[in-house]
Amino acid sequence: MGSAFRNFFREKEMKILVAEDDLDNARLLESILKKNAHTVEVVGDGKEALKRLRGERFDALLTDWMMPEMDGVTLIQRVWAEVETAPFILMVTAVGDDDSRQKMLQTGADDFLIKPYQSEDVVRDLSDGFARITQPEPEVSVIKPVRVNGLPPF
Repeated sequence: MGSAFRNFFREKEMKILVAEDDLDNARLLESILKKNAHTVEVVGDGKEALKRLRGERFDALLTDWMMPEMDGVTLIQRVWAEVETAPFILMVTAVGDDDSRQKMLQTGADDFLIKPYQSEDVVRDLSDGFARITQPEPEVSVIKPVRVNGLPPF
């Protein structure tokens, strides 16, 4: 995505839910997102995140994979099954092998971010991912058959 969209992303306030059981990681994500003018709510596990997502609309969910009560994979599956309007979902995890990456995407994560990360990585992945899922459907032109010399079109 171009810098114009990233600037739009930074200027457009989004409501983002962070599900992270590690307090330091949660504070880091919250700080990065708030510096980019977003409203951020933080919960410590997947069970609480699902409760919040059922009751409020969020533009994005950043979830850790390994959390108490309900892990990120289960959370994502339940979001898709139980939440009317699923947000953009970014899995944030230290697990980065190919099989795990495949599992995250198959589960329904829109994208993933491997720890450790830089603040620019968070902003880039959210902006690029959010652009992908909010892109309008392309307009489709309909060509109507035309009679030539009184003959049917086909």
